Formats: sequence, C-alpha cells, structure tokens
Amino acid sequence: MRIICCGTRYRGDDGAGLIVAERLGQVGVEVATSTGGATDLLEAMNGAQEVLVVDAVISGAPAGTIHEWRNGMAEFQRNSSTSHALGVPEGIALARVLGRLPARIHIYSIEAKTFEVGSEDSAEVRRAADDLAYRIADLVSLRSLEIRGLRYSADQSSFST
Repeated sequence: MRIICCGTRYRGDDGAGLIVAERLGQVGVEVATSTGGATDLLEAMNGAQEVLVVDAVISGAPAGTIHEWRNGMAEFQRNSSTSHALGVPEGIALARVLGRLPARIHIYSIEAKTFEVGSEDSAEVRRAADDLAYRIADLVSLRSLEIRGLRYSADQSSFST
C-alpha cells in the first residue's frame, strides 16, 4: 500500500496531510508527499495497486473531523472542497481516464477550518492529524503481519496463521 499525504504548509489547515506524513515518518512508516494537485497526485500514485491518500477538506463538518472514503469518489467529490483548483478528486478521475487508477483507493480527509494563505494550522487539525497518523500506523502494522502470514482476529484479540 502506498501512502500519499497531500498539502501545503502556507495555506493554514491545508498542511494537515503533511503533519500526518511527519508523524508517520517518526515511527518509520514510508510516506510519499504531494501538493494534492491533480497531476502531482497522478504521479505519486503511478504504478501502485493500492493507495491511501490523506488530504484536508472543507465540507461543513466541525474542524478536525476525520472523514473516510473507500472507492467512493462520487461521495467525496459531492461533499467536500479542497484548496486545489484541480485536486484529489480530479487526480483520481484523471488516473481512471488514463487507465492508471490503482485497484484500491482509501481516502482520509481531515476537516479544515481555513485554507487562508499565511495562516497557521488549527489546534483541531493538529489533534486530528495525530489521531489519523496513529490509525494509519496501526493499519500498516496489521498489514505487515498479514504479509508474513499472520492474521489478527479482533473478536478473539489474537493472531493466527
């Protein structure tokens, strides 16, 4: 699974994905970063069978809300906006048209308070980025165990082969 965290530091909460990338990097999880622009994202996804994308959005939910979409781009496009003229939804649509769409796409977005140029990221978004990084690190750890032939059973709180 390729993890792509999107954003820019100079537009307030648009840097949420970059905060997630920093946190994941601190625990040794490999992450690609992208501005979140359509062509930049297309390049970052190139050759991947499964991608997990993190970006900031404004959909009307409280700042810091974490949204999750799995192959549900229509819902993502209808209910959110980003700071990019051509962003994540358009990058994924472009990948589909070009036949370069990964088989599985997971999108996590963090609800932003502002994308105002020159503003700092909000406390709500920083907390949500920390929480999301923890979730993704857990997911990566479980995937790593599955690759080695171990499966986790949440019902029994145990691993099996």
